[in-house]
Amino acid sequence: MQEKKKGEPSHETSAYERIRQIKKNIQINELSNPTLENIINTGTCPQGWAQFKNECFQLVSISSLKDSWFGAKTYCENQNTKLLTILSSDEEGFVQSMMVSQQVQRAWLGFSDSAAKPDILSWIDGSLVSAGNYTHWDLNYPKLTKNRTDCGIFQAGRIASAWSNGYCFTSLPFICKATITTDVVQKTTPRPDVHCDPGWVLFNGQCYYFGASQNSSGYSWDDAQRFCYAANGDLTTISNANEQAFINSKCKKYYNYWSHAN
Repeated sequence: MQEKKKGEPSHETSAYERIRQIKKNIQINELSNPTLENIINTGTCPQGWAQFKNECFQLVSISSLKDSWFGAKTYCENQNTKLLTILSSDEEGFVQSMMVSQQVQRAWLGFSDSAAKPDILSWIDGSLVSAGNYTHWDLNYPKLTKNRTDCGIFQAGRIASAWSNGYCFTSLPFICKATITTDVVQKTTPRPDVHCDPGWVLFNGQCYYFGASQNSSGYSWDDAQRFCYAANGDLTTISNANEQAFINSKCKKYYNYWSHAN
C-alpha cells in the first residue's frame, strides 16, 4: 500500500469535475538571464514576461510605475514594445488570466481618440477600433467625452472581461506587448525540435496534459497522481504568475483541478 503523504487530500472526490494535469520537463538550452533583445536574437520571451503564441506580454503593476495612458505608451516604446492591443478572444482570455492571477482589475488598452478626431477611436498603430475588427465593449461603452481625449481600459474579472474607456491621465497598471515575427524566428540559432505527444500542450519548454474524468465525481488526488506517473509525468507545480495565467486560460470550464501542492 502506498504511504499517504503528509497533508495529502483524502480519497473523497469533489462533486465538481476534477482536472488532471501533467507537466513533463524537456531539456532545452536557454539563456540564463534573457533580456528584451533576446526576442530578436532567440525568438523567446525575457524572464518576467509571459508568452502567448508569438507574443510576449509584461504586466507593469507596481504602484510606483503606474502611469497615465501616455506615460504607459512611452514606457513601452522605450523598451521597443507597444502598449497592449487585443486582436482576438483567445488573446483576451490570456490577458484576463494574467491580470487575475496578479490581482489586477484594470489596465490601459492601446487605443484612444484625439482632439482632431474626438469621435474616432484608433489603436496606437493608427488602425480603427471598429466593428470590422475584434472588439469586446462593456455595456454602454464606448462613452466619449467632448473636448477630452479618452483612452482604452481593459477590465479583467475572474468570470469575464470587457473593454471601456476613460480619462487618460488616471494612473493605472499597463501591459507592454512585443511580437515575435517570422523573420525573428528565422534568425535564431538552430535549436532542437520540441514536440509534445498528441493531446498535450507545450508552454515554456514543458508539456501539459489537461483532462477530465469520465464521470461527474471526478478523480481523487491519488488517482490523478497515479495517472500522471503512468504517463511518465507528475501533477503540475505552479512556479510563477505566468504559468498560473497559462493554466487559467486552459481551465475556464473547470471549477477545480489537482496540482502537486498539498
